[in-house]
Amino acid sequence: MRLHSHFRLKIPASARASEIAPAPLATYNEMMLPLKNTSSTVTCPLHRPFADARRCWAAAIIFAIAAAVPALAVGQAISTVAGGGSIDGYPAIGTTLPIGNLGFDRNGNLYVVSGASLLSVSPTGTLVTVAGEGAQGNSRSPDGGAAGIAIDIFTTSVCFDANDNMYITESARIRKIATNGAITTVAGTGVFGSSGDGGAATVAQVSPIALVCRQNGELYFFDLKSVRKITSTGIISTIAKWNGDGFGGDGGSALLGNFYGTRHGLAVDAHGNVYIADSYNRRVRKIDTNGILSTFAGNGTVGFSGDGGPATNAAINVPMAVVIDADGNLFLTDSWNHRIRRVTPDGIISTIAGIGEKGFGGDGGAAIAATLNTPTYLAINPAGELHFHDGERQRIRKVTRTGTIATVMGGEGPYFGADGNSAISALLYYPTNPTIDANGNLYVIEGYTVRKISPNGRISTVAGNGLFKFVDDASGDGGQATKQALAPRATAVDRAGNLYIASNFRVKKVTPSGIISTVAGNGQDSNGVGTREDVPATSFGLGLPTSLLFDAAGNLLIGGSGSIRKLTPSGIISTLPVKAAEPAGGSGMPAPPVALYLSSINGIAVDARGNLYFANAITSQIYKVTPNGIISVFAGNGQFMTGFGGDGGPATAATFNQLDGTIAVDRDGNLYVTDRANNRIRKITPDGIIFTAIGTGESGFGGDGGSPINAKLNYPNGVAADPNGDIYVADTFNNRIRKISTRGGANYSDMWWAGSAENGWGMSIQQHASGAQFNALFVYDEAGQPRWYVMPGGSWSDGFTTYTGQLYQPTSSPLNNYQTSAFAIGTPVGLATIRFSANRADLSYTIDGITANKRLVRMQFGGGSTSLDVGDMWWSGIGENGWGINIAQQGGTLFSVWYTYGSDGKSRWFPVLGGSWTNNIFSGPLYSTNSSRWLGSVYDPTAFKAEQIGTMSLRFSGPDAAQLNYVFSSGPFAGTNQTKAITRMVY
Repeated sequence: MRLHSHFRLKIPASARASEIAPAPLATYNEMMLPLKNTSSTVTCPLHRPFADARRCWAAAIIFAIAAAVPALAVGQAISTVAGGGSIDGYPAIGTTLPIGNLGFDRNGNLYVVSGASLLSVSPTGTLVTVAGEGAQGNSRSPDGGAAGIAIDIFTTSVCFDANDNMYITESARIRKIATNGAITTVAGTGVFGSSGDGGAATVAQVSPIALVCRQNGELYFFDLKSVRKITSTGIISTIAKWNGDGFGGDGGSALLGNFYGTRHGLAVDAHGNVYIADSYNRRVRKIDTNGILSTFAGNGTVGFSGDGGPATNAAINVPMAVVIDADGNLFLTDSWNHRIRRVTPDGIISTIAGIGEKGFGGDGGAAIAATLNTPTYLAINPAGELHFHDGERQRIRKVTRTGTIATVMGGEGPYFGADGNSAISALLYYPTNPTIDANGNLYVIEGYTVRKISPNGRISTVAGNGLFKFVDDASGDGGQATKQALAPRATAVDRAGNLYIASNFRVKKVTPSGIISTVAGNGQDSNGVGTREDVPATSFGLGLPTSLLFDAAGNLLIGGSGSIRKLTPSGIISTLPVKAAEPAGGSGMPAPPVALYLSSINGIAVDARGNLYFANAITSQIYKVTPNGIISVFAGNGQFMTGFGGDGGPATAATFNQLDGTIAVDRDGNLYVTDRANNRIRKITPDGIIFTAIGTGESGFGGDGGSPINAKLNYPNGVAADPNGDIYVADTFNNRIRKISTRGGANYSDMWWAGSAENGWGMSIQQHASGAQFNALFVYDEAGQPRWYVMPGGSWSDGFTTYTGQLYQPTSSPLNNYQTSAFAIGTPVGLATIRFSANRADLSYTIDGITANKRLVRMQFGGGSTSLDVGDMWWSGIGENGWGINIAQQGGTLFSVWYTYGSDGKSRWFPVLGGSWTNNIFSGPLYSTNSSRWLGSVYDPTAFKAEQIGTMSLRFSGPDAAQLNYVFSSGPFAGTNQTKAITRMVY
């Protein structure tokens, strides 16, 4: 038996025949409550007793269930619905993340700059977030403060000194993170530049890129077009300058040299000689301690040659990184030759990894026989093992001192995002261009993939394998969309649930079953072959589509390449006719240039009257096209990237700064656009008045739970509106999707617990798109027997971050002889409040006069994949009112709890700990548990015991219908074998 490491449950020997996925044993289904008034018997949902407003009102008063209907907060609030999750504790191998520069501390922990975070990989392969919240911005931790907050968009490098203090580059600064976590500035004022030589580095202007720490306390870094040095006493100077692209300066001062290439390849040897990867000169250059420049490796020619001879005679193809080991060997990435090469102290070059073919292969064997993929970034650990970033697949691989190669981080597939799990537990990487379908699914582009966030808050990858495709061909048509390389720019969903993706030179279609095909574009530019209109769309030279939208008639509108095209359901493509309105001076006046209007289309939206709107990033304006094809300026004064202005006045006089990403029209006809560089979402009313809807204008992350206009965004890129009036924003550089709602914030559906210190009890939360929650506590009574409390309704407060409701503990007849008439809700036994903060929650409760507080976290219990999304509360209908099955789902793993009634008629629950799929049947062992008293005493997790007493299976005939079968082999219900039809509950 293998236990999931997160839970550490003690399972008796009788349970060891199958894998167990333990933890808070949990969640209960919705129940129906029979209520009586003076005239008739009324059956009402327990979570919503006012379902029949006239009949249930009186009944609810009689039974004093006042808190059962969510009282939604007045006004709007912003929340995070995807992104911002943590990878802490996950294995590095198989976790695919964006990878930047690398560094090692003296304990052998690998540090990786990854998007908006600084991560470490322990020698045992576990990931930990060192700094950063997955949000990028300009507001930094103050000197002397802790480092564990947002790090900067310009954080590109990390290194360590002899005392294991960490140094990172930030916007116009270099910061030091001491071993006690305190952060200080060691260089830079926060203003970009390159000045201050001869003085204190803390008052100099710097623009740092790559950073190297020497053990004597010196720092070296690339700074604009120079290399600069900071002494151990904090004095800054310049030791090399770029004096124009090209090659030159050998034999003279490095301050007079010519360089040409990337600027993250920098190394310093034990003697103080500096080495630069002069990438596009195809050389490694050396600056000696006297400041004299020379070529250390490479002859400047394109190709590969020279192994076994002097490094200066070798052909090297775009070296991007260099590093020096303790023996004085210099290693370089021969990136375009897909090799790693070594130059010994006496100047002889050789290949140590890569056969020169682009690809991935060879792990476990000799590194010189492996295939690499454009390697960049290098680091050496204390054991002398070389680590490098292996290109497009976002892997870090290592070469041991014996020459063997292995992967230490990364893997196949899209960027890490916890497919199948909670969307706000996921990590996103620069998400853009959200789209909402008719069923409330949210689609967002992330890198070279398309992700879907379902209404129950689960995230999955629906298209793209994480690799970029410059020209999207038809080679993958007919296959699974998640196996294909893409270059997605926009998405749209038709009424049948098919997803359409604007990729390079084509529009692709993904069916609900995941099969991809081409529906428009032949791989040619719009000015190339096959541009005749009214032809099959797959024969058409489409160019680069940037925007997609379905109109009311089911036609797909495609924006991009200087036009807007219409693709009919029958597959015929044409260009929408657009003409400018005649100026007020009459037909003799020249018409505005329509070509300029259409020059850069970023986002399309249509209102209820059929008016089409699109944004133009070049002119910084929004244009409106009427149903009869007349185009006019709807918003923007045409001043490109000049600032911000115009709120409260006519939109045509407003100033924007980078109109990028999708735009959207809400149900009231308001148009929302992303004013990206102003870090705002702007709203334009139907009568043309503009306001800021979201954002203070200051870049950064903040404001969840509060008013949208007080929130901080960071380069938002895309906005969408759903039919309920909720607005979704791709908060791109914060790596999050944010939501503005009047109905509820993020979706917190999941299993929650207090961790292994209180193993055995937990809380289930099921939340629907309406914002309503149905929650359950599964705990133990004074005799150690399982009992459950339900919180069938409640109300939001504090900007949809706090949910409060009454708790009940119903009774009924035993499960093997269930009688609906025996069900009694009773009076409330207590009150619970849950305060949410991303993946944490604080539970406060009063039950039977006992008050306590618990810190909860989301459980991690599964992964994998399945075609069915069944996480929810299920029941057998009003005929068996009062019991149900809670199903929590993470990927293909289900954690099910059957909450029902024991032989004494009291609440009782049975969990399915572990299980497996066979087609659409999920089955597993059914357990009875007991533990120490939960309420009013210190919980003892060692008292938890689980005994298998039977089996349970769930046979799904679709996403909303299933059969429940349970067989008891022991215990008070031994011999019971029953099958019940169950359905997903609506509330």
